[in-house]
Amino acid sequence: MVPAIPYLLDRYEHFNALIFKGKLPSVPIVLSRARTFLGKCEYKGRINAQGQEEFFDFIIRISVAYDMSEDQLDDVLIHEMIHCCIAVNQLRDTSPHGKIFRQLMATINERFGRHITISNNQPVAKAPVQRKRWHVVAVVQMTNGKTGIKVLPRITNRITDYYNGVMSSPLAKSVKFYMSNDPFFNRYPNSGALKIYHVDPDDLAAHLHGSHDVLCDPDGNNVRVSPTVNK
Repeated sequence: MVPAIPYLLDRYEHFNALIFKGKLPSVPIVLSRARTFLGKCEYKGRINAQGQEEFFDFIIRISVAYDMSEDQLDDVLIHEMIHCCIAVNQLRDTSPHGKIFRQLMATINERFGRHITISNNQPVAKAPVQRKRWHVVAVVQMTNGKTGIKVLPRITNRITDYYNGVMSSPLAKSVKFYMSNDPFFNRYPNSGALKIYHVDPDDLAAHLHGSHDVLCDPDGNNVRVSPTVNK
């Protein structure tokens, strides 16, 4: 089915009452043509006058680039509502899909007969092109514990510029580069823009199987590909 805003808002209210006891705030839901996710929960954070972190401006994005069944769409929506629940209650999880997320997911699946998964990138009808082609993939570890990726052109100065640009941000902890021909990375825009796309670390590790390390010297122009295959 094609996602529609009235349907999604109605299901949000339904699941908020049924699963989350009506404790989630009203959240805008918007449609996206992105192929990098099925659903995404976004919000802003700040430190309040009491020195506590708080989150606001929640929004849920649902992709229309994929043909999902009604049950799949509902599971994607609930997946994002779990993220919302964790942030609203200021819970400290071990990772974006860490221990707290997995416990909530397992409880909801068992009690309500759902089939929510860790990754919202499960195959659906309008899957991205599966042709293998080589990409340089930057994997960025953030100081907040999240993991992001960016597909870059296979050009030395684009790689070193991206490294220096990202590492100048206080939000970035580290950057590593890989050469991979996994079709998973076909869905991401290929450019030198200083952007990242958040991914689940466990899901990413599976797609980096068989890749090669790209060794980058940020102080020069030396970029070389390791002959060793990552397993």
